[in-house]
Amino acid sequence: MGFFDFLSGGIVEAVGKVADDLITSDEERAEKENEKLKANLAYKAQMRESDIKETEIYLEDKQSAREMNSNLVASKDWLVRNTGSLLAWFIVIGTVALDYMIAFDNLKDAVADKEVLMFILGSMNTYTAGVISFYFGSSKTEADSKRTIH
Repeated sequence: MGFFDFLSGGIVEAVGKVADDLITSDEERAEKENEKLKANLAYKAQMRESDIKETEIYLEDKQSAREMNSNLVASKDWLVRNTGSLLAWFIVIGTVALDYMIAFDNLKDAVADKEVLMFILGSMNTYTAGVISFYFGSSKTEADSKRTIH
């Protein structure tokens, strides 16, 4: 008898719970839908807040870079003021010279390992792209346009 009492009581309760979970009234469905909408709105608000914090951090970083550049420009030492520009010129001129030598086969015969030469060329071209984007462009606008597309 104890086995049948357990079986009948346990099964009835389990089936009742499943039925309660599956069969809901219109009011319960509307309440659950309302909870989902509230959670979605809370998520969107949190994402907006995160975007605002990200923009604030970006602007603070930009401001500190401007302050550093202002300090360098205000320096009385010629070398301190012009180190960045001289380095940029060296990178660009070196890359153009290396590209020219490779294009006209002036350097291929002198270097035994052409893979190393191509690696150096790729690195120099990357540095040159960084210099050009520093002086003439910004990756922030590209990031904003990618975010708008998505």
